[in-house]
Amino acid sequence: MYEVLDDTAAQTILAIESGDSIRRVAQHLHTPYETVRQAVNRLENAGYVSYDD
Repeated sequence: MYEVLDDTAAQTILAIESGDSIRRVAQHLHTPYETVRQAVNRLENAGYVSYDD
């Protein structure tokens, strides 16, 4: 079963602040950029967050 809110996605939701870049969130979480980017993309597709490129 596919889940939108895995551990990385949940941590991203809790760590993100308005205006943060994906790189900044990744650094804050000490998580690879690509992992956070994929989580943000899943969250955006599910309607939890939105971001500007």
